[in-house]
Amino acid sequence: FAAIELGKRYHLERFTETPDLGSSIAIYNFLQPKIAHLDYEECHVLLMNTHFKLIKDVVIGRGGLTEAMADVRLIMKEAVMNNAVILALAHNHPSNVPTPSKADDRLTRCVQKACELMNIFFQDHVIVCDGTYYSYHDRGGLV
Repeated sequence: FAAIELGKRYHLERFTETPDLGSSIAIYNFLQPKIAHLDYEECHVLLMNTHFKLIKDVVIGRGGLTEAMADVRLIMKEAVMNNAVILALAHNHPSNVPTPSKADDRLTRCVQKACELMNIFFQDHVIVCDGTYYSYHDRGGLV
């Protein structure tokens, strides 16, 4: 157990400088030690500058075993208040199955529309599991 905890701390400390989150694998690597092990869903919004450097990581929703509620208005408020020009969503699946649900698809579409209206680049929605992930961007789910 102690070795696992030390590994998590080491991984988290590697990101004390502002991480570059310009790809789905970078988002996964950043959030995996934080949320992959949780037994409930936790949704994060990652706010970035024009160089894909993290401005702020905000927990935007916590839920049960199968769903984390995330309010699009709160997501956009965080983006505007932090002067973000790039936004990515990410959440975990406690089941460790990265396949998106209909609720995940609906949230992705709503955030994408809101970002278009606000002139914020919606980079990705990543579903984080332990050892694997799903990227809407990589799978062509963002148009």
